[in-house]
Amino acid sequence: MKKLLSVFLFAVIAMSVFTGCSDNPSGDDSLRARVGDFAIVVDEFKEALLPMDNDGYIYSNAVQTVCEYTDGKATQQEAVDAVVQAYSELEKAESEIEEKTLDEETENILKEYGIYPEEFEVFINFRTQDLSTYIENLSYLYYYLQNDVKYNSEFNTNNLIFVSKIDRLIQENNRDYYYYANINYWFVDRTDEEVEYLLQELDKDLKWCSVSEDEYVWENSAEIVEEKSMEYIYIYEDYLSLFAEYLGLSEEESEEMDDMLDRLENIEKDREDNDKQSAIQL
Repeated sequence: MKKLLSVFLFAVIAMSVFTGCSDNPSGDDSLRARVGDFAIVVDEFKEALLPMDNDGYIYSNAVQTVCEYTDGKATQQEAVDAVVQAYSELEKAESEIEEKTLDEETENILKEYGIYPEEFEVFINFRTQDLSTYIENLSYLYYYLQNDVKYNSEFNTNNLIFVSKIDRLIQENNRDYYYYANINYWFVDRTDEEVEYLLQELDKDLKWCSVSEDEYVWENSAEIVEEKSMEYIYIYEDYLSLFAEYLGLSEEESEEMDDMLDRLENIEKDREDNDKQSAIQL
């Protein structure tokens, strides 16, 4: 796997406020001028990251609606509509993707900032992998939603509950991973002013990912960034193992199924508690 990335959200920047309305009340142009060609790197990075962020946003909302249905907070039709709509949007996005290549000028600028163009090109073309996973997972959710209505059995309902909840946990974990492995990683050795500009630019447009200092701590050590990224990979692998174990159960193994659902609920609770503790520490 390629190196990993991480992010740390900055605070507020100087504002230039004029009388009346202003198209740029936060002084973005001044900061952009000060960071020089680094702004071009950020533009390239945003062009790659924002579509991935939007994909994650669409998928997460669909999964959340299904979870709300299993919790009695949404109707079955609302859950189906959310899954179908997300599937349609992401499938369309996948069909329109074209492989991207960097021009020589951009490659030279990336090199100036310690970014290997070949590695960065892999990153900007990685969106197809996430889209493929999202689309496949949505097809499974749709299948379980249909079975929940068609068969109206505890077995099928439990399947839907488990699959939707573990999908949500995986996506929440992926969001954390994105911060460190897909953002912080590329800019771990940048100046404070450059990081300020980067996070300010991202914070304006991100919908699923976050660069909030209330959630994450920006790391200036490549080693720490990699360690944190790997932690999320290990958690992801644990979720996949749990999922595979659950799918191996038959309808007759109801006790084992109930036990797996309890384990999943405990994982959810532990994650919520950890998030609260992290917020206190920040």
